Amino acid sequence: MKVVTDPTIQGMSGRFPKSRLVMNHREGKTITHARSYVRPDNVAQQDAFKAKLAAIVATYRLADSAFITDLENYSKQYNQQIVDDHELPVTKYALFVKACFAAADANSFDISTLTAANFGTGLLDGDSDTTYYLITNAGMPILGFVSTDLASELDVSG
Repeated sequence: MKVVTDPTIQGMSGRFPKSRLVMNHREGKTITHARSYVRPDNVAQQDAFKAKLAAIVATYRLADSAFITDLENYSKQYNQQIVDDHELPVTKYALFVKACFAAADANSFDISTLTAANFGTGLLDGDSDTTYYLITNAGMPILGFVSTDLASELDVSG
């Protein structure tokens, strides 16, 4: 039987679980231990988190391409100014998820009810549904942008 592993895994010794994995990393090889799958014991909390992420994913998929481009421009500046050489670059999608959770906390919004229609009125507490206001409501750094730089709306249909 032929087994194909993750390209970062260079070698494995011992019996799974508790075997040693040698993995490639940006700063050289890393040794870690393989673990078996553990079933979560707090199913209600897992289901609540799943509902929150499902709402964020559905909203991101409906976002206008210009809004996504603004997120990409922000993520490039974020990676240049915030992320150091020892960290992996952050994607536009990861920043969107992070900003949605932070904005929901700041504005006391139930993120499991998030839709493209209530993005500005609910999540952003009445602000325009642009990347700029998502970033500012989330308390993330502006990185030299002004509101006109990141002015594309999430939902251009309404």
